[in-house]
Amino acid sequence: MSQSSSESQNSKDVQLNSPQNETSLDEELAAAEAKVVELRRLKALQTQNSKISTEGTLEFGLLNNCAKNGDEVNAKLAQTTLKNIKKNGLEGALAQMAKDCFKHPETGRPLSYGEMRMYYG
Repeated sequence: MSQSSSESQNSKDVQLNSPQNETSLDEELAAAEAKVVELRRLKALQTQNSKISTEGTLEFGLLNNCAKNGDEVNAKLAQTTLKNIKKNGLEGALAQMAKDCFKHPETGRPLSYGEMRMYYG
């Protein structure tokens, strides 16, 4: 390393360690921490709003009613779908429920449309 290169590095070290730069870094760190706190707050609100909007839907109400009051097969399908909402959201859970309707509730074998209607109405 040449002397001028070494001097340049030393002057950078001096600049980085200056009180002015420490204040600037502290300010940047505080700003970054504030952004993280705000992002966490927004994520919590988004999660809360998503839950509220799902629970307020007609689909959620019907599933909840069926899970409590349906016959054994329909109640089990509704309970599974309600649990699936937490993992995959309402749309994903309903899509999975549509697939599950065409599987035998005990063996999982594919059902014809007529068989599906016999089990699930």
